[in-house]
Amino acid sequence: MVENSSCFQRQCCGPSREFTLDTFMRHPTNPEEGMGPLLTSSFRPFKCCEFMCFNRPEMFVKGADGRQIGHVYNPFTCCSMDVDVEPPVDTRLDLGEVNKEATVAGASAWPYKISATCCQIGVWCQCPCGDCRIISFDVLDQSGAVVGEVQKVFAGCCKEAVDVSNFAVRFPAGATWFQKATMINTVILMDFLWFERQNNNNNNGGH
Repeated sequence: MVENSSCFQRQCCGPSREFTLDTFMRHPTNPEEGMGPLLTSSFRPFKCCEFMCFNRPEMFVKGADGRQIGHVYNPFTCCSMDVDVEPPVDTRLDLGEVNKEATVAGASAWPYKISATCCQIGVWCQCPCGDCRIISFDVLDQSGAVVGEVQKVFAGCCKEAVDVSNFAVRFPAGATWFQKATMINTVILMDFLWFERQNNNNNNGGH
């Protein structure tokens, strides 16, 4: 994954910054030769005021062909950490033609909601023992049934000290590739929303 963002926003906007995140396949024959084909490209617009119900964070996910395959939205909640993982229904940012075939194919599962209570011990104190090691998010379908899970797992003292996060994802059974791709990009947005403690305002985009 390669993040592309402006120097100004990295310096001044921290985790709220606008960025494009390109996900590449490893080189098919020799990983040391560099990146392989582009898999997905997601865009997170800058929101100047993420206050309550207004101007909430979101992300738009495209496939390698430029068509939008998913949309992620962070609704306002009081005591939980929630994101909605939705079909590609929003073209306000001119990200290309809506992938109607993908929407129809995944209509039985869309949308998902990823949700976690703020009362977990790991939200307030992460250490390498017991319940503090893991923050669990349920993946819910339209009926509210739990169909998957996302976990933020303690990465180790050294990695956590430099703001490195480890996530594990259990996809819903039968999820299509574009639903899985959208969910992976959702985890990146979740990291920006709740777990990025530093501005990461280096001069160049990150990997």
